[in-house]
Amino acid sequence: NEDPDDVRLGLLIEDKNGTKRTINKYPGRGAVTINNVRVIRLSDIYLIGAEAALKKTSPDQTLANDYLHAIKDRAHPGVERIAATLDLVAKERRKELVLEGHRLYDILRQGLEIKRQGTGHFLNGNDLITVNWNDYRTIMPIPQAEIDANPNIKQNPGY
Repeated sequence: NEDPDDVRLGLLIEDKNGTKRTINKYPGRGAVTINNVRVIRLSDIYLIGAEAALKKTSPDQTLANDYLHAIKDRAHPGVERIAATLDLVAKERRKELVLEGHRLYDILRQGLEIKRQGTGHFLNGNDLITVNWNDYRTIMPIPQAEIDANPNIKQNPGY
């Protein structure tokens, strides 16, 4: 809701109280809900490029600015050009790729923590409220059937 001219705001629909907070990115169509979910999108590539340009040994600020602006300008034509930062790229990834399954991997790649709120989490309401990027549970265990089929496969550490 920070930019009323951002076309992505149209993904939010009003709830029964009139507040725009219900996400309608994949509404489905037909008798059986069918969605054409994208596996990779050009906007994802631009955002990866902007992040990579900033993380180079000698950062390429101009390239990062161009990539970030391409995404922001598509969402809000005529938006002012700004200097790209890693925080701005991360924020734009959250806006552009909402509900596409990227956020967890972004957090893990950046070495951040996942802070869970509310109740009813995995195991109980107190376990894993804050998950560090290097917690062994961020990588799933290898199924026992796979280990049985190939004795050279070793289980992921911690399981």
